[in-house]
Amino acid sequence: MSKIALFFGSFNPVHLGHTHIAKTIITKKSAESLWFIPSPQNPFKDKSDLMPFDHRKAMLKIATETIGNHIQICDIEETLPKPNYSAITIKNLKKKHPKHFFTILIGEDNVIDLPKWNNFPWLNEECEFIIFPRKKNLKTDTSFIKKASTLNEEIIDISSSQIRQHLKNPSIGTNDLAMNYLNKWLSPKV
Repeated sequence: MSKIALFFGSFNPVHLGHTHIAKTIITKKSAESLWFIPSPQNPFKDKSDLMPFDHRKAMLKIATETIGNHIQICDIEETLPKPNYSAITIKNLKKKHPKHFFTILIGEDNVIDLPKWNNFPWLNEECEFIIFPRKKNLKTDTSFIKKASTLNEEIIDISSSQIRQHLKNPSIGTNDLAMNYLNKWLSPKV
């Protein structure tokens, strides 16, 4: 049974923090493969500043091209009912890939919201959670998660919202090729 780490997110846009986590998961052998799963519509986020799905997927492809063949982009949520819920996505993935065991990557700052996730009790039974740091010295209670491990890795302190706020400064921390794509797509809008 292959262990696949699922990295859900808006990736609006993808940045060096995302790719650093992906590389770390593979190099530390936390999973055999990592699948980025861009969400067309996160139920916890406002979609008013959400770039079109195809653009976010294209930037993910560009940003992950050099990471290695253990990284994939899985666009399954594009075809599922909106808003997208991780439990529904994983149930669909389990049907398509019955020989895989799926683990969910989650930022430490989002752990507190896990009980609010759609069908969290099922997820808690079926999946392992790999928690990665987002803020320095953030201490999060994970005792309610049945199978959890922590990715002890230095964080890259960057967020997609910071990048969106600073689009005119290309040194903010996204992949250069993805930033070039982002600038081309946004140039008529800025």
